Amino acid sequence: MPVSSLLVEFAPDREEDVLSSLKELPGVQTENRGTGIIVVVTDTDTAEEDRALCERIRNLEGVSGANVVFSNMEDIQENMQQENMR
Repeated sequence: MPVSSLLVEFAPDREEDVLSSLKELPGVQTENRGTGIIVVVTDTDTAEEDRALCERIRNLEGVSGANVVFSNMEDIQENMQQENMR
């Protein structure tokens, strides 16, 4: 299961709109907030879902930027290695 962390940027006057939109997305948790920035943690089943969710966050109204700062796909890599050994 991919777990990623993003820094989501927005205009300070859009904070409540962005938070509300983020809370509606499955697999999304909001963490620390600063002026114009929220740390978001995503948890999805596949790498494709992870990429799609990150793109969806980038395209939310009020979001001016969303950058992945950490991504852990360790279990996907392990599954691929096991399949290659067969």
